[in-house]
Amino acid sequence: MADLLQGIRVDRASGTAAYRQLMEQITRLVRDGMLKPGDQLPSERELMAACGVARGTIKKAYERLAANGVIEVVHGRGSFVSFRQDVIAEGRKEAAIRLIRELLLRLEELKFSHREMATLVELMIMEREERLENLFIAVVDCNRDCLDIYERQLGPASRLQVAKFLLDDVLKADDPARKLAPFELIVTSATHYTQILGAAPKLKDRIVPMILSLSQEAVMTLAQIRASQRIGIWCRSRQFLDIIRRRLKEFNLPATQVAQAVGESIPDLREFLKDVDVLIVPPGGLPAPDKAAAAALEAFGDRGGRVVKFDYQIERGSLAHVEERLKELMRRRPSGLA
Repeated sequence: MADLLQGIRVDRASGTAAYRQLMEQITRLVRDGMLKPGDQLPSERELMAACGVARGTIKKAYERLAANGVIEVVHGRGSFVSFRQDVIAEGRKEAAIRLIRELLLRLEELKFSHREMATLVELMIMEREERLENLFIAVVDCNRDCLDIYERQLGPASRLQVAKFLLDDVLKADDPARKLAPFELIVTSATHYTQILGAAPKLKDRIVPMILSLSQEAVMTLAQIRASQRIGIWCRSRQFLDIIRRRLKEFNLPATQVAQAVGESIPDLREFLKDVDVLIVPPGGLPAPDKAAAAALEAFGDRGGRVVKFDYQIERGSLAHVEERLKELMRRRPSGLA
């Protein structure tokens, strides 16, 4: 926060209104990646002291930024960079456009038509997708809710084939290494890495530890829950329930205000939601509702109830490491193009 305050200044001689200068600087910080979705902004009092302007000026800048969708103001908590903002850093996109232009110029020099270029690029993309589809990875964790997180973030987007294993099933297997041997990568949490390594030391080079963290959007959503609101939690495993309860404690949300249900579904959703203001569910959400469950959810929403996804995400560094390992595996495979 101190570094951020040092970077925000108001130039009284610029001829631009002070609140607009603040808006432009904060928007630039978001665009350049210095401020990310979910990051908290300085309070009005802190920014007023740092910039030497009236509190009304800060308030006006924040109100305009909120109206433009760049930030969200959470009553009693502060101002945060919005997840719905579209102030996206252009550096990565611009670099891609530059590379594509260079490639097109080179192909034109080689006398390729635009149709031929499009066909070649499409073939190369199809080849990479096919090679990824033939890569099989295993994900191992102590509960099914976390396994679903790995599958969702590693599988559909990259078209990888992902097999899910509960940690206990692996550790209790007669030969854990044999159970995991068919997979080219074995992904697990940093917490369970030592256990998997101990059970299958011969597969050390394939085991990749990952770090999961609560998504910034989930952090921001939990920050909006008031201590007076009654919280309901549904998840399929007690381990994931314990994770949620620990995080709620960090947000000073009292355990006495929490109702919980563990299993494949909530047997009587209407009864469970009767005294609940906020329902917290795993990232995959609730199971597909039947008529009675759908009606219970609709009534819950009509009276102001909220369903919150307790979404964890693989940290960027961990994800980049897996991507590098996948590229290495793909390089070892022969190309399908002549």
